[in-house]
This record gives sequence, C-alpha cells and structure tokens, in this order.
Amino acid sequence: MLYDGEKATVIDWEFGGFLPYALDIARFIAHSRENGEVTGFRMTEAQKRLFVDLVYVGLENKPSREAYDRDIRLALLNEYVEILEYCLGDPTAERGAVYNDYYPRANRLAESLIAEG
Repeated sequence: MLYDGEKATVIDWEFGGFLPYALDIARFIAHSRENGEVTGFRMTEAQKRLFVDLVYVGLENKPSREAYDRDIRLALLNEYVEILEYCLGDPTAERGAVYNDYYPRANRLAESLIAEG
C-alpha cells in the first residue's frame, strides 16, 4: 500500500491478509538487495533500517523495541526458510542463485538468534 498522508492506495494484494506485522516487514526486507541482484528489488541497508524504524514509530500498540526487533528477525528467518524449502523441493535439482543468496543469510541469522538465546 502507498499512503500519501491523505489516502491509502492498494498496489499489490497478492499476499494480503491478517498476519503478524513482523511478517510483512520481514518479507519486504528479505527480498531486497542493494543492487537488485537475485530478487530485482532494490533497497539499501540504510533504507531498510529507516523502514523498520518508521514502522515502529507508526505502530499504535508498540511492543518493546527489543521485542519488535526480535519479532522481525524471527519472521525474517521464517521467510528465508520458506524460500530455501522451495529451492530444495526437488532434491535432484541443482542449487541455483536463489539458494546461494538466501542460505548464507538464513545461516547467519539463525546463528545470531541462537547465540542470543
């Protein structure tokens, strides 16, 4: 959705639904890259941080910032796992660019979440 301060416009309803807020944020972050490689969606790390910060500011019922950040990271891991599950659906298929992009991201995130306890 796009919001111009007065009205909201729906531009893509493919994944619309009543889901945890963190899942939408995670999907947006998971599929964006600095130069659009693999996913074709461009967003810098600074833009991702700004997006996450502004969504938090706009939340009507705010969890703690720590809980908010963890919710997003867990939802992000879920999104990575869903993509990897799709990539591994055919065990005879060669692992391609998408797998090679998402696997290291999922692995690093899982390791950091485990380390945090």
